[in-house]
Amino acid sequence: ANLQVNNVAQVTYGTTILDMAYDYSTHTMYALGYTTLNMYFSYVYLYKIDLNTGTVNQVGTKQITGTRTSLSVSTLACDLEGNLYCVERGNAFAELYKIELVDGEPVCTCIGNTGFGSANTNLSSMAFDHNTETLYWANCYNYGMSDSPENYQHSLIRLDLTTGEGTELGQIEGFETVGLYIPYDRAGTTEQVC
Repeated sequence: ANLQVNNVAQVTYGTTILDMAYDYSTHTMYALGYTTLNMYFSYVYLYKIDLNTGTVNQVGTKQITGTRTSLSVSTLACDLEGNLYCVERGNAFAELYKIELVDGEPVCTCIGNTGFGSANTNLSSMAFDHNTETLYWANCYNYGMSDSPENYQHSLIRLDLTTGEGTELGQIEGFETVGLYIPYDRAGTTEQVC
């Protein structure tokens, strides 16, 4: 079969989509996008994506920030109740956050320390297993001063939604994971999600 890819929409120039998550409770596709200001600072915003038109709209006017880093957050996942979660970027002991909309603005609330690192330059991804309501994170962190593979931790981690604590399930080859997804059988629904 031939795969055809069409560019249906463009995010603000200079914005990189970091991760995406689908909210089954509101039928909304969310994305995190970031714009780099310099080597140390970037802004991350929450977006809604119209799956019919590809239109990308920023949610609120404020950037999404964690509590300890100027590098913000990097991953996105959504449970079946519509709760959004993310992990901070650029910290050797990254924190798990819950994103809530307060007066139309995304606000991060810290759940707890994962015990694992999250790089500011490499992509990582999160996804829920909706069959078990378990949150998984594919992290990436460089513990050394070079890009040598032995300096990287790239693992599949199960995250506790109450404490934020991570449990390493195994190593992943390579440096990054983009678009982590776990199939979910929505028995009894006719909804189609891309």
